[in-house]
Amino acid sequence: MIRVIPVLVLAVLWLAVAGPAAADESTTTHPTTQDLIREEIQAYYETEAPQDSFRMYWKNGFNLQTADKKFTMGFHGRIHLDTLFFTGHDENLEDALDFDFHNGTFFRRAWLAVNGTIYEHIAWMTQYAFETVDGPGFLDVWVGLKGAQECLGCSFPDFRIGHYQEPFGLAWLTSSKYFQLMAWPTATTAFTPGYNSGIEFNRQWFGNRVTARVGFFGATSNFAGIHNWTGGYGITGRFTWTPWAPCDNDCRVLHLGLSTSYRGDTRTARFRSRADIDFGPSVIDTGAFDASETVLLDFEIAWIYDRFNIQSETTVAHVDADAGTDPLFWGTYVQVGYQLFGSPCRTYSKKTASMGATKVADPLFGNGCCGRGAWELAARFSYVDLDDGDKQGGTVSDFAVGVNYFLNPNARVMLNWVWGDLQNALGGRLGPDPDGSFSALLVRFQVHW
Repeated sequence: MIRVIPVLVLAVLWLAVAGPAAADESTTTHPTTQDLIREEIQAYYETEAPQDSFRMYWKNGFNLQTADKKFTMGFHGRIHLDTLFFTGHDENLEDALDFDFHNGTFFRRAWLAVNGTIYEHIAWMTQYAFETVDGPGFLDVWVGLKGAQECLGCSFPDFRIGHYQEPFGLAWLTSSKYFQLMAWPTATTAFTPGYNSGIEFNRQWFGNRVTARVGFFGATSNFAGIHNWTGGYGITGRFTWTPWAPCDNDCRVLHLGLSTSYRGDTRTARFRSRADIDFGPSVIDTGAFDASETVLLDFEIAWIYDRFNIQSETTVAHVDADAGTDPLFWGTYVQVGYQLFGSPCRTYSKKTASMGATKVADPLFGNGCCGRGAWELAARFSYVDLDDGDKQGGTVSDFAVGVNYFLNPNARVMLNWVWGDLQNALGGRLGPDPDGSFSALLVRFQVHW
């Protein structure tokens, strides 16, 4: 109790000087008393605080950490509120897709997550989607072991077991908090295995410049109730290499990656996508057909050079069908982004081998009312072909352009315009004229923590 008294005294002093310090901020450049008090509190927690006491701090969310850093807990969430306006479409597509092109507002995501570590090396996470276009439910629920090589040997990998994203593809593993455009690329939604239950092992080498992940999963993403694996199983792996990433400049990166997934004993196969719009029915869809196995391959490349960034993936799916053609489906996309002002670059996480947050140099309200935020431009072309032999799902070419305004690193407004051209939509199963085009304008208000 005696040791806590100095901290309480410092806190009271900080409250006392908060007002005057803020008032004098525009007239002085000397270190403030608040800064000195923060340093004293930090020093106390590092040297004198009881090792089992928790420190509260903000780092992209509310976090708790013991003085010895063995126990941590973070509280995080995201809200994506979308508004959609269809600006044009061919009338025959209403019959071909069995869809009335109507405007609307919906929550694309309303998620809450809690994660942490126990005795430093035991990691865990639980994340629940209260609202999404695919309905509510658990997303990430897993436990695992990380960074235990010093105790168990250098060759011992990190691992996790539970329900989470399979390690497949750059766009899929980039957090929705950091999207440049509002939806995943069409090829990603058409071919990615998704969220599934399983066990995964992963390692990083050479300062996280080389990463490898491999896991065994049940081939179903339904997390309601008991998981039975009647839908087969999946073995999924991803290997990445960052051949160019200067140590003194995190705004310059070259990323290469290869993902593969084997889906065995599947009984049926199906590929579909909404094509760059997270609303309405799929516009390309093979429908379910009998198949015993599928092999997926995904090739990744990304380059960040200061304000400019570009990424591309090509995905191929070969299916061993029980009857008729053994189809080969494929898709690709190219996406570019440019930071107009207020941001030096889009970041990259070498540890997860995925695209990261956009840096915001001068947040709005970050320095009184003087901040201006940051602006970003992005564009993407996607193409997916789900027609091969007697397996028909349609082809789509779509183009999306967007502008993002970042109020700060945790809040932004997104504006997207999407145009799509369909050939043989849904394999021509619902309408006599399945060819046509559509366009839409989308707005998102986003907050994450």
